[in-house]
Amino acid sequence: MAKAYLIHGAYGGPDENWFPWLRSCLEQRGHEVITPSFPTPEGQSLSAWFDIFESHVPGLDESAVLVGHSLGPVFIANILNKYEVHVAGSIFVAGFRALLGNPDFDEINSTFVEEPLDFQRVGNRGGTVIAYVSENDPYVPLKDALEFAENVGARIVRVPNAGHFNAAAGYSEFPSVLDDCLALLDSFS
Repeated sequence: MAKAYLIHGAYGGPDENWFPWLRSCLEQRGHEVITPSFPTPEGQSLSAWFDIFESHVPGLDESAVLVGHSLGPVFIANILNKYEVHVAGSIFVAGFRALLGNPDFDEINSTFVEEPLDFQRVGNRGGTVIAYVSENDPYVPLKDALEFAENVGARIVRVPNAGHFNAAAGYSEFPSVLDDCLALLDSFS
């Protein structure tokens, strides 16, 4: 059975922004949705997140779709770089791969970006890779989001005035991401 994995970002959780809405929509259509809760900001590190995610890895296969927001795409890239796994698709929303020049985030995000990535491996293992970038994201500069997306070979979707694609920017629902997920998941149903 096809599964969607929703990976939240720093200072976030699986019950914030558009994740609950997306989970509900996908489950109503019969898809299994995995929404791990990762420690943030206290205890946030790449190794701590891997410890939690590794309990889900046996279900990660070519029918899986990985959806990440903010630090989520960075973590997904680390997953695809580390594990010998290929997935159907990876949807990156407000992704990046470097420190952002924001001390509130750089300190807790540093372990996620310090190790080099094989971007070609990430792109090859990530299936259909789609990256949503915002032209006015207050946390992730457009140039960083575009560089990350280009490095992994993503189809880039530029969204004007989307902020950080979070509830504060009006994103309690995200129909485009739902459509992308369904297109990928339904091909395995």
